[in-house]
Amino acid sequence: VRVSDLQTQATALQRRLAALEALSDGGASFPTDLSGHEGAAERETTQWKLLRISQEKGKLQVENAQLRKHFHRSIALSGKLRGMLNAEHKLYLSHSSYFAVLKPLTPPDCQRELKQSMESISESYTAVENLSRCREIYGWDEKRSTQRAEFHNWKRKTLRFKSARFVFGQTWEIFANPFRTEKLFSSAMGARCRLVQRVDDDNLLLCYDYASSSMLAQKSEAPEVTTMALVSRVSTSTGHFIVTRGLSQGSVEVQDLLGSKPVAETRPVWLKTLTWIHFEQVGKDCEVTIGGVIPALRSNSYFWLVGCVQVALRWETMVSGPRFKLS
Repeated sequence: VRVSDLQTQATALQRRLAALEALSDGGASFPTDLSGHEGAAERETTQWKLLRISQEKGKLQVENAQLRKHFHRSIALSGKLRGMLNAEHKLYLSHSSYFAVLKPLTPPDCQRELKQSMESISESYTAVENLSRCREIYGWDEKRSTQRAEFHNWKRKTLRFKSARFVFGQTWEIFANPFRTEKLFSSAMGARCRLVQRVDDDNLLLCYDYASSSMLAQKSEAPEVTTMALVSRVSTSTGHFIVTRGLSQGSVEVQDLLGSKPVAETRPVWLKTLTWIHFEQVGKDCEVTIGGVIPALRSNSYFWLVGCVQVALRWETMVSGPRFKLS
């Protein structure tokens, strides 16, 4: 506003000065109340006012530029502060537990469960070699079968020019954050993931709640299906593994702080699942295998198939970016 007022005053003074100069150059006489000396003094005064207004205008423009610079800097700092607060909030939630652990897992318990899981995985790899039929789903070589009320599923893909150890580390960061893990599942599953216990750097106890009863091989009146899962990472001679194993009821005792009764009293359906991701370095490439053994019948195996495909595709997007990019 001040700049606009100064511009208006400067325009008026310039017109006044131009009129006085026109009178002087044309030989016309000044008004009776002004002598020649007074006219020259008025011109000098007008020029001095114009110079002062010009200087003031320059100062205001510099001040305006500085204010704009401070404004944009404040916006940038505000955005960074907002991002830091959101990150701190997510970090707090990812490390906080919604459970009171009455009977916690110990590192020896985790080692025992992991040993059983690796034995089951080895048996699964032996079984998949006998399956000749192989399908391809979105670039993943896929095999599946239903045996003894269990749904077996394997998917394999080669990530070109990727380090197996690096991708393994990226994936562990996803599983270590319950909010990111939750995003791996299809919305049809209604999955909710919560941290129960952080045993050590290589073992986490997570609670997966599924809202859909289609996950069960048998009919149940339970509104939710729960998997109390031990998530472990391990490196072997054949590569790196991230193993998620559903525990049996009684192996751990916890109280859900979001519920009114202990988990043992509510008697939810605990789903015993076994899933894993195997990272193997093959030359300059990383070969990834996602497998799982889940209690299921043929009637609901398709539901699990779609869920497994969603997990693979969403994991690939988180680690390698979207498969299809708009250019």
